[in-house]
Amino acid sequence: MAGLLTDGRVRDFAELSRFEFATWCGGEAIRWGGDCVMPFAANVAVEVGGECVNPGDFAFVDAAGAVIIPSGSLDHVLAEARAIEEDDVRLLQRGGDEETRSRGYADPVED
Repeated sequence: MAGLLTDGRVRDFAELSRFEFATWCGGEAIRWGGDCVMPFAANVAVEVGGECVNPGDFAFVDAAGAVIIPSGSLDHVLAEARAIEEDDVRLLQRGGDEETRSRGYADPVED
């Protein structure tokens, strides 16, 4: 497991920081969930942040939020991300040329 992604709250942040996976949640809980918060299913579709997450799906998570990538789309999404990254590098290298302006990017600010 690479991390924990939940709409709910999580407790024991200090202890979680010892594990080698990230935690992204709706906040910190200060009380034990008791008998009312118990796992009851595994490897089933769930809803997180209004999005359906199926077993085998991938989640890309950073401080801004999470994106769910369906398992069958991972190769396509990674290829598109690499193409966008390469395009961004080219645009930064060319800085402010006609291609940059035609794509809606502002000219770089000169010092």
